[in-house]
Amino acid sequence: MVTEIKGVVIIAAKRTPVRTFGGDFAGIRAVDLALPAVNAAIQHAPILPDHIDGLIFGMSATTGSGPNVARQIALAAQLPQAYATTFAMQEAADLQSILYAAQTISDGHADMMIAGGVAALSQMPYLLRQPRFGILAGNQVIEDSILTDMIGEGLLSEKMTEIFSGSFSEDELKDYMQVSRQRAQSWRENAAYNTLTPVMIQRKREKISIYEDDYAASGNDYALADGASCLMLCGKNKAKKLGLKPLAEIKGFARVAVSPKDPHLPSVSAVKLILARQKLLLSAIQHLEYIDISPLHALIFARLLALKANSLNPRGSTFVYGNLIGANCVRALVDMLTVPKPGMQLLASCGGGGQGISLLLEVYS
Repeated sequence: MVTEIKGVVIIAAKRTPVRTFGGDFAGIRAVDLALPAVNAAIQHAPILPDHIDGLIFGMSATTGSGPNVARQIALAAQLPQAYATTFAMQEAADLQSILYAAQTISDGHADMMIAGGVAALSQMPYLLRQPRFGILAGNQVIEDSILTDMIGEGLLSEKMTEIFSGSFSEDELKDYMQVSRQRAQSWRENAAYNTLTPVMIQRKREKISIYEDDYAASGNDYALADGASCLMLCGKNKAKKLGLKPLAEIKGFARVAVSPKDPHLPSVSAVKLILARQKLLLSAIQHLEYIDISPLHALIFARLLALKANSLNPRGSTFVYGNLIGANCVRALVDMLTVPKPGMQLLASCGGGGQGISLLLEVYS
């Protein structure tokens, strides 16, 4: 499926730091983690809160967070008029929220919306199912809701690993990992990095603000993390009328689905589909961001698109920052837009269970 978007621009892009699973954000609920980013986007625009028609958030792992997290965020942000929806699909929940908001504005049903994603994985509870109806006798199983809430990519990853077994050396994997870490560190040293939205936490007897990412300790695959990010989207004509300076214009999305048993990366198909519809060559893309949760995924993605792996992710890979399941895409988009490189840019991600999605946007200078 391809969704073409007409006349929708991004006027603000904000995110919190990303912190290690079980770390500084472990005691913060999803709504409280997302709220600083939403407030910062409103202040950055700047616009009156009543201009915002809707708020859409992606959140993959929602158990224990209460109903419709997006509505909770809207009310906490003093946006009672904003119709709110939560997307709970897996890896690309946040990118799906951007698509929904952009399409709503493109179709003329809204003028301005906030969309993003939040991962409060450290808040996910363990589950004990039997006590609801009483425990008569015997052992009980405690389940981890992080696992029960996910549709694993296991079959697909296993198939791809089998096909590409031996195609990449240990040195290639280590080199890609090292380059990604160096890029993330270089970005951290950039002055613009200081635009991250701080989050207040309680540490012992004092309150402190967390301003920086603490990169995944291993720098390897699937290190979980907590964080939130959002974009403010607006109709192009409305932005001009309000005197708002856009960061970028959304051109379209592509979504594909394959059987997890098929030897394909659906994100690769999503990239090819959006480029074909927009009649663009891959060489026309100034910045290609792939949500890679491991070095192997990145190398396979690059190989299937006939690219050099180091042409991906100029500010470091997802596995370096930590895996914000369902909220990785907008985190990457915010970083892409903080120090913009003008031109056509593309982001791609797998979506869980054999799905893939891509976003094409034109970034302004």
